[in-house]
Amino acid sequence: MLLINNQKKLIKIVIILITFIFSFQSWSKADDIGDFEIEELSIGASALNFFSLNELKNNLSIPPNLENTEYDQSCFGNMGTTYDRVCIGYKRKDKKKTIDFIQGQIIYKKEAHKICRKKQKEIDKELSKLFENLERVDWGKLMLTALKDLDPEAYYHPITYEFDDKSRAQVGCYFINNHTRLKVGVYTHEYGLIIRN
Repeated sequence: MLLINNQKKLIKIVIILITFIFSFQSWSKADDIGDFEIEELSIGASALNFFSLNELKNNLSIPPNLENTEYDQSCFGNMGTTYDRVCIGYKRKDKKKTIDFIQGQIIYKKEAHKICRKKQKEIDKELSKLFENLERVDWGKLMLTALKDLDPEAYYHPITYEFDDKSRAQVGCYFINNHTRLKVGVYTHEYGLIIRN
């Protein structure tokens, strides 16, 4: 009886170790932007694997910096327990709706500068481990000029990690109209050029 109990304990330990090893491997391989997931979504995947065309259309949310571009953006709430909202970007005319941008957002009900920046530092610490081979840039405080009509004082604090193909991962605190959002995202180089312009 004692031998059987010891064997059961040993099997549990082995299962836990195998689970841990495979979990660690999926986190440690992040040299390619497609390896990084937000709520199971990844760059290069088809949005149609997760949403119907009607869902994408009914959840369109086009920010000012995407107006008059070839990109659409759809945003969804209730996609897991980590984020309040998840947004994806894809080319409007692309029939496959290939994902070029993913962003998870934590929405604070008021201006919460210190809380957001503290959370950003925690996430940045994890991203530094995950993306240890990538170039990291803390951009400091930048004005959100694309939102000047909405709020001329809008600004954000982005930290980026750049992949070999110039695509990026980013974590940032956004302060717009006395409201705060923490945004964690990944985007292709092409999409990045659009939003930077």
